[in-house]
Amino acid sequence: MLPTFFIPGAAKSGTSSLHALLAQHPDIAMTQPKEPHGFALRRWASDPPARYRDLWGDRADRAVRGESSTSTLVCPEALDRIRTWVPDARFVCLLREPVRRSWSHWTWMRAQGLEWRDFRAALLAEGDAPFDPERSLDGNYRSYLRSSRYGEQIAALHDRFGAERVLVLTTEALRADPLASANLCFRFLGVAPLAAIAPVWANETPRAPWPPAQAAIWGASLRLRRPFGRLGIPLRAAVRAWQQLQPPVGDHPQLPPDDAAWLRARLADDQALLAERLGRTLW
Repeated sequence: MLPTFFIPGAAKSGTSSLHALLAQHPDIAMTQPKEPHGFALRRWASDPPARYRDLWGDRADRAVRGESSTSTLVCPEALDRIRTWVPDARFVCLLREPVRRSWSHWTWMRAQGLEWRDFRAALLAEGDAPFDPERSLDGNYRSYLRSSRYGEQIAALHDRFGAERVLVLTTEALRADPLASANLCFRFLGVAPLAAIAPVWANETPRAPWPPAQAAIWGASLRLRRPFGRLGIPLRAAVRAWQQLQPPVGDHPQLPPDDAAWLRARLADDQALLAERLGRTLW
């Protein structure tokens, strides 16, 4: 049983929160876990239904079923596979102001001990290599600049599925009025709006970077969790429990104004494309 709609990203824009908000609707089933990457990962490409079969829990009979893999928006192969398997799919895209999104993404990776370069060097290092979810941490691997090129991504969705099947929301609007944003989604998905909803804000970027020793331990656990998991050793759970015991580390780092201006200039052409596709400017 496949999804009928997708929250494909953008990463570090609040998709975990939106996923949890939509899961509150009695007529909607959302996958658990949130990010199955059933269409981005090549090991599922030949049989996506096998990936989703057990992810709906006791809501498997719902006619409206969603998932929220942030790899989808930056992986053209995933969109092509969705078009093959779910040609009438709908998409709810949650987009954050792109410069802040890139900074949050970089800060998150730095906090995990998985990014050693400064912000501008990390973005420049992406080059023109295509996004490869097989190399990723759940689809988020150092795609700081690419994940903020919303114009290209929305154009790809429009060209494959039609603009009428794509709803674009902003993180800023979701924060300001979760119920209004959720009800826009519900109407778009063909279910009744709700009178109230429990606010959720999940998976926010840490206040770190951590000190090097802590970051190294956490980064190593992320790299090793799959092989250890196959042996039945819950390494990630153990390290996450250790992480929760660590004291907060400083304030969230602030984006330098010159880096913000530099990135804004690099994204100007893509922002123009986004405004053209949507018929409006988001920020």
